[in-house]
Parts: sequence; C-alpha cells; structure tokens
Amino acid sequence: MKIRVLLGFLAVLLLAGSCFADEVYTFSFTDSSNSAYDFTFSITSPTFITSQQTLSLSPITLANGLTLTQGLLSFLYNGDPIFEFGTSNTTLLSEGFGFGAGGPSEGIGFIFSSVPNSDGTYIPADIWVTGNNPYAYNESGSGSLTIVSTPEPSSLSLVGLGILALVSLSIKKALA
Repeated sequence: MKIRVLLGFLAVLLLAGSCFADEVYTFSFTDSSNSAYDFTFSITSPTFITSQQTLSLSPITLANGLTLTQGLLSFLYNGDPIFEFGTSNTTLLSEGFGFGAGGPSEGIGFIFSSVPNSDGTYIPADIWVTGNNPYAYNESGSGSLTIVSTPEPSSLSLVGLGILALVSLSIKKALA
C-alpha cells in the first residue's frame, strides 16, 4: 500500500513538474545618468522565443510617457538577435539595423550575442533607447532580460491534491 501511494505521489509530481503555461520575459534598464529613464516591463510567450517573430504585447507605458505597442525578435546584419519594441508610429525592421530607419524611431532594442533560450538572467551586448524628448539615443546604462517559466495553474492543483492525499493518509494511519 505504501509503495502504491508513494508511486502515485511521484507520478503526480512528475506530471505537474513538466507542465508550464508561459515563459515570462522581463526587460529592465537602469540609466546611469537619470533614473527618470529607468524602466522594467514584462511580456509572456507560450514557448521560448527563439526565431524571428512578432511579439504579442498589450500597450506598455513607461514612466516617461513612451507607450510601446509592438514587439519583434529579429536579427541584425551581423546575425545578433535583437528584441525590438516600438510605439505605434515606429517601423520595426525584420532584418538589418533594427528599428526606425527612414521613419520615426521611438523604441527600445535589447541586442544579444545569441538568442536567450532558457530560464535565467541575460545581460544584453547593447541596448538602444530612442524616441521623442526626453528620450534620445541612449546607451548610458545597464539592462537585463530575465526569463522565468510559470507553472500552469492545473499543475499547482495536482501538486496540492497529491500533498493533501498524503496528509490525509498519514492522519488516517495515525488514528488507526
């Protein structure tokens, strides 16, 4: 009986541990000369973002009033991946030199030497922050990208039920 209960609990844990709903990508920037330009925002994706694709995001308004409405993972002319985010009047480029060439450029670009493709914190090789005043081309700061897998709510429920079952069996055995 003990073996069956233990094996059942382990099966629930294994199934629950392998189920994830989203990958949460948190982008942060700290300006070394003016903290008013600092920002942090997050986007979610059902899987790791590993190839060129449009990123789905709700409008994100930064502290200085810049509202990001679109995102793209693309690759620069040298092959480096860039996560680009722009306002509604910014053209995000799918290849080449990033966003804004030949038009308004109000956006943010996080450039990496390779595509971040697992949970962890990544430091970009370069960051572009451009836009209307007070934003200007800005590299006077530091940034990071943190990727975290979030568990699916039903997985947490399974773990909870498994623990509840073990506790109830322990209590039943103690009372017997």
